[in-house]
Amino acid sequence: MSKLVPVYRKESKHLFVDSDLIKPKVVELNGIFVLTAPLKVNQSFSLLGISQNEELLEAGEVDMTDSIGPVVLLDRIYLLITVGEEKEVLSVSTLDSETSKFISNDRVNKYKLNLDYFGDDINYPIKNSEKYFKFRLTLSGMINLELGETIVHSNLTTFKLTNVKDGSTCEAEVEVLGYDLNATRVNHNRK
Repeated sequence: MSKLVPVYRKESKHLFVDSDLIKPKVVELNGIFVLTAPLKVNQSFSLLGISQNEELLEAGEVDMTDSIGPVVLLDRIYLLITVGEEKEVLSVSTLDSETSKFISNDRVNKYKLNLDYFGDDINYPIKNSEKYFKFRLTLSGMINLELGETIVHSNLTTFKLTNVKDGSTCEAEVEVLGYDLNATRVNHNRK
């Protein structure tokens, strides 16, 4: 069992958050270094497919008979906050939420897991400011453990900026850019 790390490359960069907003980073995966970045919302892809490269194949880390482990979590979400002319990319951990886990509720296909993430009144401070933002965010999605098919959709339901000194509010634009998953690759055929 090894961690699934989506590999950022030219052919699949449209599946990742724009590199001008969040730079890809290098991570180590069992002694092999891979370039990765947050996945873009509203994109359908095979998580197994984009989590392999030649080095991983040659090292025997991945195999065509691999599948995704039974526990998949929404690890982090990335937001673009725009207030007037100012823009800021924010990273919010979701692992502490009970709703960050993909769960099975499909009686026909036990390999299909669904996400119904609900972040209730999340408060996050704006850098170099006396303001913080409060929002409610819902994300829904699906992952097929056998085939790797993955998609996460976003929906912002409430948003306002609040000045912590006087309680005044102002409007802001919020775009859910992407997310990270916490998932593993398993292979029941290997011993």
